[in-house]
Amino acid sequence: MGAPMFQDTRIKTVIFPDVAVGDRVYLHRRKIRTTPLYPGQFEDWTFSSYYKVLSQTLRYSLPASMPLYSDARGYAATPPRVHADRTVYEWVLAAGDNPRIENNGVAFIDHGRRLLVSTFADKASIRRNSCCDSRLLRETSRTSRCRIS
Repeated sequence: MGAPMFQDTRIKTVIFPDVAVGDRVYLHRRKIRTTPLYPGQFEDWTFSSYYKVLSQTLRYSLPASMPLYSDARGYAATPPRVHADRTVYEWVLAAGDNPRIENNGVAFIDHGRRLLVSTFADKASIRRNSCCDSRLLRETSRTSRCRIS
């Protein structure tokens, strides 16, 4: 069984030589997904770093027929823009300090800034898609835990 979340990932290391105190570092990154985790769907997640980020904008360009849903904490959405047959969605990291690290917190992502986007309208549609995923059904059988509702 394939695992697209690992098969199409490449890691790049960016080195900024001669960075000194007071310098600002800029990075523009583009991510292209070639194999969706769920066929016919899209999802992405971004967790802000605990270190101060002065500016971050996340843009997603999808076919106009695929609405994008989000769950955001610390990111502000701008109105979607339609260009021909595509819709561009954009979120901007809200200015301000990061929330404080909680005592005994498992990780900063538990309570920090985050953006989760998906073409799935709700958790039930994720469950329906996961249970009917042909890649999973080839090697597993349906159980009472995996019912389509």
